[in-house]
Amino acid sequence: MVDFSETITNNECKLHIANGLVKKTKAFRIDLDDDSLTNSHILLSGGSGTGKTTLLKRILDYQRSRDKVIIVIDFHGDMDIEDENLIEFTPTDSPNAINPFELELDPKKGGVDIQAESITLMLGTYFFDKGRITKKQENTLEKLIKDTYGARGIFQNDKETWTKTPPTMKDLYLIFTFILSGGSSGGSDANDSNAERLLDAVSELVAMLLQKDNEEAKSYGQKLFIMSGYIKDVLEEDEDNDYQNKEEDPFFDSGLDFSHIDLDYYMQKSNYKTLETLFSYIEKVANLSIFNGKAPVLKKGINRIDMSAFTSIGKPLTAKFLGEFIAQKFFRASMIRGEYSKLENTGKNKKCDRVLVFDESKLALPTGMEKENAYNIMNRIVTESRKYGLALILASQRLNHYSEEILSNIHTKILLGAKSNDYKNVARVFGVKEDTVKNTFSYSNKRTALIEIGGECDVYEMLNFTEYKK
Repeated sequence: MVDFSETITNNECKLHIANGLVKKTKAFRIDLDDDSLTNSHILLSGGSGTGKTTLLKRILDYQRSRDKVIIVIDFHGDMDIEDENLIEFTPTDSPNAINPFELELDPKKGGVDIQAESITLMLGTYFFDKGRITKKQENTLEKLIKDTYGARGIFQNDKETWTKTPPTMKDLYLIFTFILSGGSSGGSDANDSNAERLLDAVSELVAMLLQKDNEEAKSYGQKLFIMSGYIKDVLEEDEDNDYQNKEEDPFFDSGLDFSHIDLDYYMQKSNYKTLETLFSYIEKVANLSIFNGKAPVLKKGINRIDMSAFTSIGKPLTAKFLGEFIAQKFFRASMIRGEYSKLENTGKNKKCDRVLVFDESKLALPTGMEKENAYNIMNRIVTESRKYGLALILASQRLNHYSEEILSNIHTKILLGAKSNDYKNVARVFGVKEDTVKNTFSYSNKRTALIEIGGECDVYEMLNFTEYKK
């Protein structure tokens, strides 16, 4: 039995995975840094039992040897590889968390306004009932998010504030409840100043009455003076009690500045009603453990993001959200550092030093009308990430899960198996006749594959290999 092998060709180390079935002398070797590649993206498709997962693990282990940073979005928890950096997310007591409020610092692509819009879209898509958020809810939620940034002293028009510690989902909830309570926060400065103004007015009235020649007026002034003293004593006593009970006040010592919030806007009847409809959603996300905790640390090598705790209990939307969010952050970070060809010290990684992998990518891919949306994050990554040194590897059971944008922009496609009702679509995608597809997968004693490289497709026999074990 032939195992995977690394062969040397033109002094470049490549991963040998298949030999030509028709063209016996032709071999297929993977090298994401090959100069001949239009891009380093790979699409790997094949049903259960075709060896797709095992092949993907071997490809990733090889890319690790090339000193690349690899993020594996693992929806089912079966992509474990030796010496990986495991990052788990769970519905309760998650050991890792994300903070959607973290800003991108690029003036052209980051800032409060862009992130507020992004967070609003995220919450509306993944945490509202069936992804249905009204335009009114959207506008109000976006303003709430901007006010939450403001409460941490971060403003769109002041780029120097963008580096401050960002707010959190808990902060959003505090801002929300503060507004719903009408701006009252137990012993607030506003109430204190109103009491002081009242005492000042009483003092002025007392002084005026005592100056009157009228004895009755003077008598009223003396009584009012004595009464103002009692009022002052009571207020001071209440102030002492406030300080004793402030730890029970959720707004106290939160570090949030509420002074920038336009309460009049929120107190308008229609806006307040919209606020009330948002309550259950904001309360829910504020308490999710994926938003409360420490951010994971990425390392060079394989970083496996395990989200099987969500898919195993029927919460694929949360897993999809996490996958999309992490992919977006990784993509943006690559964009911000600049074009890869202009970076220094890229070493042996000629075309890319970062790899983003989606196993069972069906769960991460857009569907319906969103599938062909060029601005969807998956479509953006496949079309734009090449120049930023980021390669995308997608694995799924069927080709029809992918958009035309993805299929037309991935340079290397590997098909390990197909059902008869998929032959027509496979033939179209790979640019071959339907009979070629049928004949390729009709061998009962061979592990065959269709492999397309830059528009040229051939039939291959996969090398036999044993399961890559942890």
